[in-house]
Amino acid sequence: MPKNQSTAGKRARAAARRGEKYTAVLRQRREPAEGAFPDAVFRPDHCAHCGRRLDPGNRGLFCDAGCKDSAHTIRWTRRHLASGTFTPAHVRYGVIRDEDYAKALYNRLRFAVAGGYRRSTSPAERDAVVARDGGRCVRCGAPGEEVDHVRGDSPEMSNRQLLCRVCHDSKTQNQSREGMRLALRGRPTRSWSVLLRELVKTADPVRALISQRILPPQPVRLCDAEQWQHAERRLRSERYSRLKDLLEDLFDGEVPRFAPHTPWQEKMDQARDYHSGMYDEVRCDIDECPECSSRDFGGGWVSDDPDGYPSTEEWLDDPDVHGGYGPGSYFAHTMAKDD
Repeated sequence: MPKNQSTAGKRARAAARRGEKYTAVLRQRREPAEGAFPDAVFRPDHCAHCGRRLDPGNRGLFCDAGCKDSAHTIRWTRRHLASGTFTPAHVRYGVIRDEDYAKALYNRLRFAVAGGYRRSTSPAERDAVVARDGGRCVRCGAPGEEVDHVRGDSPEMSNRQLLCRVCHDSKTQNQSREGMRLALRGRPTRSWSVLLRELVKTADPVRALISQRILPPQPVRLCDAEQWQHAERRLRSERYSRLKDLLEDLFDGEVPRFAPHTPWQEKMDQARDYHSGMYDEVRCDIDECPECSSRDFGGGWVSDDPDGYPSTEEWLDDPDVHGGYGPGSYFAHTMAKDD
């Protein structure tokens, strides 16, 4: 058999195997999320990524944007591992040779452990920057492609500039911690693969994220699985239903009419203020009330009795006095005097 035909046959068989694997991955994505991974952790009313208890003013499933971005990075990397784009060794040691994939993974891991990406630019803002800079890179004069923040996360127009892709990549690499460390060692680089290896080598949070959440065969948390996209809407709806019940409980069943488009945080703040005013000295009857469970009620002192005399919990624990009609109560003494 000619050598070229043998090579072509090998390539065809390899492509067929990759196609079967990719089809299996797609089939797994379409499976329902509930029950697909029984060992994956998800606790209602807790952050799906870090496990901290969520504030009632937060209607989402993550405590902040950083946790949401970290979960998205984990799913993105696991998806490429399942499809064969990356291997565990590529991710563990940061040895991806493809510059585009190295750049994507480097930026995702860097922002995943830094609290998320907070430098968004709307289409209108982008058009304004392009018009101001004449559509040209402010550094080299080439056609501008990307809007860059000059320094920090400030959304002001004065903090934005138009750069070409080459100048933007060079600025990002030189100002990153990994690029600065390499420059101090006399090894300036423009390679994303080198920066990725330096990041994985020196950043403990990145290594922990890779070893504990990305590389395990089965997802550790439900938000790490690709099926999370199918389950997220259902879980958000269930959480919102519980929060609406809590809002009604805090208002004692009489929820006021809010103005249209009132933020949920503002509604919950008003409910807490109302609840604190109504139960300023006594604990309410709601089980695991988030407002009353975190408060101190003055070391046992509760509200005054109807006659204006201060009362204690020990006094209220007396069944005769608390009932108001038993022996030794104020009612019994009054009736004895009348007789």
